[in-house]
Order: sequence, then structure tokens, then C-alpha cells
Amino acid sequence: MIEQPFLSSEYRGKFHCEHTLLARNRIPFLNTGVLFLAGYGESEFLPGKEISPGIFQPYWSFQLVTKGTLCFEQQGEGTFKAEKGDFFLTRPGHSYHFRTEDGEEVKKRYIMVSHGVLVTLLCEQGTLADRTVFHDADVSYVSSVFDSIRDLALSGGEDMQRRLSAITYDFLLHMIPEDPQEELPGGLSRIIGDIHSDITGRFTLKNMSAKYGIGERTLCRLFRKYLNCTPIQYVIQTRMMYAKRMLQSEGLGIENIARACGYRNFAFFSKEFRRLFGLTPGEYRNEQLISEKKVTLFFHTEAQKAFSGKPFPKGKDTSSGKGKKKKRVLPEKEEDKKEKEK
Repeated sequence: MIEQPFLSSEYRGKFHCEHTLLARNRIPFLNTGVLFLAGYGESEFLPGKEISPGIFQPYWSFQLVTKGTLCFEQQGEGTFKAEKGDFFLTRPGHSYHFRTEDGEEVKKRYIMVSHGVLVTLLCEQGTLADRTVFHDADVSYVSSVFDSIRDLALSGGEDMQRRLSAITYDFLLHMIPEDPQEELPGGLSRIIGDIHSDITGRFTLKNMSAKYGIGERTLCRLFRKYLNCTPIQYVIQTRMMYAKRMLQSEGLGIENIARACGYRNFAFFSKEFRRLFGLTPGEYRNEQLISEKKVTLFFHTEAQKAFSGKPFPKGKDTSSGKGKKKKRVLPEKEEDKKEKEK
């Protein structure tokens, strides 16, 4: 009998239920360089309930609300509300609390992508980097993509995983809007393009003014008008965002990352990084490693359930509810009763 590449699992609690298709070989792809689809799922929440404690998210998850209004709290990011037809993004390494409105059942669909460099780069572009909930999502397009992923995961096939990766990649590209630089003045668009293509370049105000034939005052005015910062601030922010991405990989030394981002003075690089993000590069990398360890632990716990072939136990619930479960007391054996009487 040929083993199906996706394991079907069902979880039923008092206040919500989940049906998921999880890739059996998803464990080896933790922090992978390729785009690996880890699973597809559908959720249903009863009205007026809160799912607590939070659900820990080990994947990048792209979710579509198909019924009702769902409120959720994202660790460190605040509280959000997604209504029917809204699309939202949850990031790996965080916990999420879900709550439903009174008198309103909620349903959602989602896909899960294993954490890695490519998906991180894609999700840090355009509005994917700046927004969590998309109220203007193309519902028919998202639904059709989710249908294709679900059907392909159920059908299997030799080329299935490559096709799933291609569908997911096209989907993420579609969700990233056209580059807003096209709407910028021609000269400013060219400067920004050059900064991104050569982050080690010497982009001083004087150099940029001479190279692009734009006066220093005009250059500052254009950056402030369209990008709400000075030219030098934009260069620093761009370098630091690239540094942040590179720090998520253990393969590069921090001093090498500093040089790759155009900093010859490591102490100055570290100071600028801390000023922008509140952590030194080393502290930021350590935080990422702690999150990775949490994700790895979750994967291994999940793997024991998945590879045993057993479904999620029915009745087990992470939802909040009144009262505590009473401890089960086993009836005494006849021999034990006689021993007590003695």
C-alpha cells in the first residue's frame, strides 16, 4: 500500500474544530531555502468563545475568513479583526489568541508554509511586510488557489510537491502589489533601485547629488515627500532590513553581514542596528534561535502524533471554559476494601 504524502487529521474541541492535511515529510524542511507547503486546513469556531491559551504557530500561515468575524491577538503586534472575505497572515514563532463575536459562527481556510529564507524574503516585500489583515483581498482568487492546493494534496502524484511549491510561490507574488516605486518621479525611482541593488555603495548626499544631477536640497525634499525620510535615513533603513534578513541564517558571521551591508566599522553597524530595532545584532540573532527552538520542539511533538498514524484525540480542548475537570477516581478493588477494614 502506497503511503499518502499528506496525513489527514481532525481535532474536535468544545468550542472549535480543525481539519488539516499535513505533509508527512515536513520536518526536514525546517528553515529551508525552498518554498515548502507544509499543509492545508479548515477551522470552525462556535459563537462567543475565546480559544485560550494561545495557539502556537510554527509556520507562515495564510488564512481566509469564509464566514463570520474573527478577532485575534498576535503576540507583540496587537489585536486584529478579520471579517468574511478578509485575508490575514500569521507569522512563525508566535502565539495567537482567537475570539468570536456573540451569536456568530466563524469559518476559515488556510495554508501553512515551512519557515525559510525564501518565504521570509517574499513576506517582507510590499504590503505583506506592513499589514496583517487584508480587507481588499480578491476572495475568488484566494479561494481558487486554496482549492487547487487542497485537491492536489489529496490526489498525490510524483510531481505533487514541486507543483504545490510553484502554486504557493505564484500566490505570494500575486499578493505582493506592483512596486510602488513606479509611481515615484523617474530620478527618485532610479536612486532607490540603485540603493537596493548595491547596498554596499557609497550613498552620501553629495555623491547622490552629483551622480543623479539633482540638487541636495531637492533630493532631501523628494525623499521626505515620497518616503517620509532623508536620503541617508533611507540608505540606513534599507541596509538594516537586509542585515535583519541575513541574521536569520546561522551561516553568516555578524561581522561578515556588517561588511555585506556596507559597514566597515562593526561597532558603528551594531550601534545603528540597536538604534533601529532595540537589540544588538547578536541579541536579535539569539532571539531568532530561541524562536527556532520553540518551532523545532513543536515539530517533534507534532511528528510523534503524525507518524504514529493516530488522529488527534477527540475531546481534548485548548479552549477556555468554566470550571475544571474533576480528577477521575477509580473504584476500589474488593481486596483493597478488606485490607482497609482490617
